[in-house]
Amino acid sequence: MVAAVVLACAVAGCSGDDESPSAADQPRDATQSAAAPDPSGMAPGAQPTDQPTDQGSPGDAGATPGSTATGSGGATEGDGSEVIPQPQGTEPPRLDELYADAPAAESLAQVPPDGSASGELVDGFPVGVIDLVPDATVTASAVSAEGERVQVMLEGTAPGSPDEVVGHYRALFVGGGFAEDVVPTVAGTTAAAFSRSGDSLVVSSRTADEETVFSVTGVLVAQG
Repeated sequence: MVAAVVLACAVAGCSGDDESPSAADQPRDATQSAAAPDPSGMAPGAQPTDQPTDQGSPGDAGATPGSTATGSGGATEGDGSEVIPQPQGTEPPRLDELYADAPAAESLAQVPPDGSASGELVDGFPVGVIDLVPDATVTASAVSAEGERVQVMLEGTAPGSPDEVVGHYRALFVGGGFAEDVVPTVAGTTAAAFSRSGDSLVVSSRTADEETVFSVTGVLVAQG
């Protein structure tokens, strides 16, 4: 009986292990389809995406951060305020050019006699150097000499504004060769100082009781 079993196995080709087919035994078409690249150029297993790449809009070219061009030729700051271009090559006029055609203050020709007056100009007051504002009313005036140096004082009221009164004397003195100097002032008062060689004058003006009060004080040096 054993001899019959052995003979049956030999005829049937029996084996102790079942062998699985090797890769060489697989169909060739299956191997090629696994290794061939996708016609779209993507790697096997990669998923396509529909998201576009942000390249920026054409209007962004040349823009400056924090500012925007405006139709008036200026630029707009980040806070929305517009910067207006400033004109080039412009300079404020010089005082001697601004008042070139204004009356010019003369030099004090001679020493006047000492004196004072109320409500009018004292005799010998140097009106060629210090004149009156149009339509002004004299409150007080005085002159006092010490050698060639003469102290002068003029007080009055005028219908114009304090700025107009100071502007009148500014034109007169600058036209006569005076230079304007800085002078400290108090609130509500308009004032200016002027100097020429040894001459020195201060003009002050303010509003009081609905009228303009002014004064001109200083020292003049007689030339004769």
